[in-house]
Amino acid sequence: MRPDRPYIIQDPVPAGHASMAWGTGASVVLHGFLAILLLFVAHATRLPAVPDDSVPVELINLPPPEPPVPAAPARPAAPAMVTASHLFSDTALADPADRAARREFARLTGDERLQQLCNLEALSQLKAWNAALKPDRLVAYAMAEATLAGNMLTADGAAFHNDAGWRRLRYRCGLTPDHLKVASFQFAVGDPIPRNQWQSHNLPTPDGADPD
Repeated sequence: MRPDRPYIIQDPVPAGHASMAWGTGASVVLHGFLAILLLFVAHATRLPAVPDDSVPVELINLPPPEPPVPAAPARPAAPAMVTASHLFSDTALADPADRAARREFARLTGDERLQQLCNLEALSQLKAWNAALKPDRLVAYAMAEATLAGNMLTADGAAFHNDAGWRRLRYRCGLTPDHLKVASFQFAVGDPIPRNQWQSHNLPTPDGADPD
């Protein structure tokens, strides 16, 4: 101790040592501040939990689709009817060569008479329309009953015979009010009738015998 100094005063820290002490303290403070800042940021940026709004889905095994039902084949359209431009039954009945036919026709009465009158017209119309058909017999009710409504006889199930066999025929026979003459006529030729169906429809063979 120096005699001229009544009390001890600590010597000041050397300049280099003071700088190191400040640096160390500042580093500690800075690291602490950064740690607090990171905790704050982590808390502030934490995303809120998303509520679970999902709906449970149940998978159902559906049966395979049924195959489409095939459409029924379209039925062929009926042939168009031919409208007669000329009528023949009056001329046929007046022919002197058909005296026997006229006498037979005169004995007929009622529905049978007008049906035979329409059949005679039908045979004449077929010959005039196509000579190759060569019809020799006709049945108005072969495949279905003929019907009379007012002055119109309708035979949708008629059939006529020629050398090839029996064939379908449809006709509309319009009659005069007294049902003694044909006033109008329409017809349509159909398909051949198989021989194995002749008996079920009472269609005779040309010689009058029953079909096989």
